[in-house]
Amino acid sequence: MLAAAPATAEVTYSKKNVDGIECHVLEIPLASKKFRIDVDVAQNFPGTDESFEHFVDRIKPVAAVNGTFFCKNDLKPVGDIVKNGRQLHFGGLGTAVCVTKNNEVEFVDVPLWKHVDWTKYLTVLAAGPRLVTNGHITVFPREQGFTDPAVLGSAITPLIFDHHHRSPWRGALVGLVIGVVSGQLFGRLILTLLLPILPDLATWVSMLGGLVLLIPLWLLVKPIPQLSPRHNGFVAGTITPLTFYLLLLSVMPLAWAILLAFFDYSPRRTGGPILGLGGENPFVGLQYFQTMITGEGRDGLIFQNSLRNTLAFTALVVPLNMLITLPLAAMIESIKNVFKTIFRTIYFLPVVTSSVGVAVMWGYIYNTQYGLLNGVLSNFGITPVGWLQDPRANILGVPAALFAVVVAYLWQDFGYNLVIFIAALQNIPDHLKEAARVDGASPIQVFFYVTLPLLRPTILVTSVLTVISSFQVFDLIQVMTQGGPGRIGQTRVLVLDIYENAFRFEKMGWAASISVAMFIVVALLTVVQTRVLRTRWEY
Repeated sequence: MLAAAPATAEVTYSKKNVDGIECHVLEIPLASKKFRIDVDVAQNFPGTDESFEHFVDRIKPVAAVNGTFFCKNDLKPVGDIVKNGRQLHFGGLGTAVCVTKNNEVEFVDVPLWKHVDWTKYLTVLAAGPRLVTNGHITVFPREQGFTDPAVLGSAITPLIFDHHHRSPWRGALVGLVIGVVSGQLFGRLILTLLLPILPDLATWVSMLGGLVLLIPLWLLVKPIPQLSPRHNGFVAGTITPLTFYLLLLSVMPLAWAILLAFFDYSPRRTGGPILGLGGENPFVGLQYFQTMITGEGRDGLIFQNSLRNTLAFTALVVPLNMLITLPLAAMIESIKNVFKTIFRTIYFLPVVTSSVGVAVMWGYIYNTQYGLLNGVLSNFGITPVGWLQDPRANILGVPAALFAVVVAYLWQDFGYNLVIFIAALQNIPDHLKEAARVDGASPIQVFFYVTLPLLRPTILVTSVLTVISSFQVFDLIQVMTQGGPGRIGQTRVLVLDIYENAFRFEKMGWAASISVAMFIVVALLTVVQTRVLRTRWEY
């Protein structure tokens, strides 16, 4: 391991034993603060005539992870003394995660999964720690949030207001505001007082800070006379927290994504004072959307390829799904009730199966050397096909890899629409079918001229849902092909493009613009489907 650093006033060296792992730590004062630098995996400093202390003083790092130093300007590795042959990737899940807190940049290293406490790791993603060494996460208590006391106030206060014949909706708003203020003020105070005494429970007990002002509010609400109380307290206390979470977790992220689409934004760079936008994250206007249309540069070409693949995937999935589920639902509906339940259960099981498990299973089926499919083909004297690896293989002009993923997706997804169609078939009045049979219609004619037209509302719903879900396909492709084969990627879809740009290359602005473009395309397709399949009658 690294030899002890010379005893100087600037650099101190220490050893720590965390969960049986010996960690070598250098503490270097920079800007009047000590930053811990873990050099556990380093054998020696790979310099020539330059001393370690001079190297640190020259590059002036703000943080370092496993011997990889990071500078404040671009937050990229500027010095690397890692000796295990592995280069850390900045910003990836399980490698180095950037946490910005009080305008300071901190880094988290969690490469050794066996030492990760997943409960604490979720807290890391939410709040961020102060020190992580070789996968061991030392979590510092998170700051008091505002969601818990806000929900508590907006859920209970309407009931109290309603009980006292006051407007429950006003109570929901008052409880929301008071809960947030009380949680921020008294939650922080409780956290500060209990942290030295009960460090493990301080964070959880601090959540009770929201009650400090809420309880007096509930006690001080005076009843007023009202002749006809409406008693909407339960409604207000139920709807308000759900609306709050909807705004917080859906509307605000959507608005943030739309805003990012007009900026060249990356979390690596220091932006302006408002939401980190501006400065080194400049405003680019409609430049990204122009790149998508013209296909300029590598990003434009990859986007257009991803859009074509997504549209081709959807064009295959939607009609095939309908062609499978509609006749199958009609056949299951025609048998006895005992067997209906059995078949519904069998066909619905893949829907609740893990997508990763499904992808792994079909990956084995498509394997070139020992896959089940190639084994069957070999028995008929057909040369094995590289279903997921060969960019030249195709089926009726469709890349074999894309077709293979479509089959796997259909196997997992068609049970969902099947159950919906079975329920819709059960709601069709029997006397309509009987009238057609009396007029001499065959079973096929009854299906096409009576049953199918009456299923148009259900077909509309299922087709819209199938289009949306096929545009969102990610996990199957990520596990089975990673977007390949081919140089650009024959199975690279829009969501995979968004994922890689956002979390691998950290081009959040470009990823956000792709998500906005995908939203527009799905919305347009939904409008077209609604216009074509909508009905103006009921039965």
